Amino acid sequence: MVSIAEKLSDERFEGIVLLDGLDAACVGVTDSQDGDVLSAVYDIDKIIALLSRDMGFDDAWEWFNYNIAGLYTGDQSPVFIRTLDEITL
Repeated sequence: MVSIAEKLSDERFEGIVLLDGLDAACVGVTDSQDGDVLSAVYDIDKIIALLSRDMGFDDAWEWFNYNIAGLYTGDQSPVFIRTLDEITL
């Protein structure tokens, strides 16, 4: 299986910040309006599912909120989303 880092190895993606061990939660890439800044996009619910394998659901949410959601590594920090089918209205 090809890793996200390998898929994004092209020079267009230079500097993009990827999260270790969470390739399965990466759902794409987004760019700024001017197209100069690219960021990896991660599905929050997929991250929680991956983290829950090693810790309970509540601990996974706490870990995500404390250690991942507020992560800022510059302009190319990851973006976190929830898909519409994952949101209960």
